[in-house]
Amino acid sequence: MKNQLVVSNKILKADKYFNSENLAKLLNSPDNVRDKFYMTWHSNLGIRISDIVGQKKRGKVRSLGQEIDRIDWDNNRIETYDFKKDEWRWVYFPTTITPLLKMWLKERQKLEIKSRELFPYSEKTCNRIVKKWSHNIEFKFADKVSSHWFRHTFIRLSRRAGRDIKAVQQNTGDTVKTLLEWYSDLDEEGMRFELDTKPLFKES
Repeated sequence: MKNQLVVSNKILKADKYFNSENLAKLLNSPDNVRDKFYMTWHSNLGIRISDIVGQKKRGKVRSLGQEIDRIDWDNNRIETYDFKKDEWRWVYFPTTITPLLKMWLKERQKLEIKSRELFPYSEKTCNRIVKKWSHNIEFKFADKVSSHWFRHTFIRLSRRAGRDIKAVQQNTGDTVKTLLEWYSDLDEEGMRFELDTKPLFKES
């Protein structure tokens, strides 16, 4: 029909994340410790997937990801290698996920994992985990999600929670300029929230 409205199924960059409701469903859906730990860990740290599982360059041995002996339990942080910047930095995790971290370390023993890496799996495996459980909760973009969505999710939800941009920067490793672009770029849900909760005038 000539004047028929066509709705695009294309996902905007601003919408490539899990909102609070979908994230809660996603993290509560796994029936095993491995998948639950990975998704909870990544979404709460906001780092790149290569920072977690390491990086393999063509013709070279894969570089290691996060290592267990680099966890600083007293300060809830783990020393992590930033492959993009070629440097080490501290990445912090909330106290609330410490029990799950300890549970995963015990699960590793049951699985007889000998690697010193915290999560010795590939990026492909991580992507499969996210897709599997996204389908499980019937997330509308389940076919298109990837592990990178957790990085977007961390930034988006940190903004919504009013976190200090410096705290977010410490974990993501981004520049303040890059984060400000994210913080000022509103997604659909953010736009609705801004307009609905902050009216220009009150109706009498």
